[in-house]
Amino acid sequence: MKNLSSREVAVLKRIAQNNYPLTVQVEKIDKQIASLMEEKAEKLAMLERMEVGAVAMTDGYTSAQLIDRVVLPAVDAAGNQKYDKAGKALTITRFIPKQGALVELPDGTFEIMIDVAETTAEPETEEA
Repeated sequence: MKNLSSREVAVLKRIAQNNYPLTVQVEKIDKQIASLMEEKAEKLAMLERMEVGAVAMTDGYTSAQLIDRVVLPAVDAAGNQKYDKAGKALTITRFIPKQGALVELPDGTFEIMIDVAETTAEPETEEA
């Protein structure tokens, strides 16, 4: 064990006093992270429940793996951008088959062209 003088203990007290506001902020951030992680888990559980039909229909694929969301500017017949009464640009949202994931066959049906292993692999992340 190390023995500390009264002056060294006084220095430690001053350091603790100076660091206290930062310590409180870190604790508050940790609580926010825990809350957000809980909310994320709830949202992922909801998504999983909502995708059950798509997974059953497609033999293991989710709608997000096969369909893209595309937002396009709304244009009139002359090709000019349309605006609402407030002057905000209007858009059109379309959900279309992902390029390379779904291919339309001549008979009007679609074939899934991706492998389940490709779409379910977790991206590698580096931890600091």
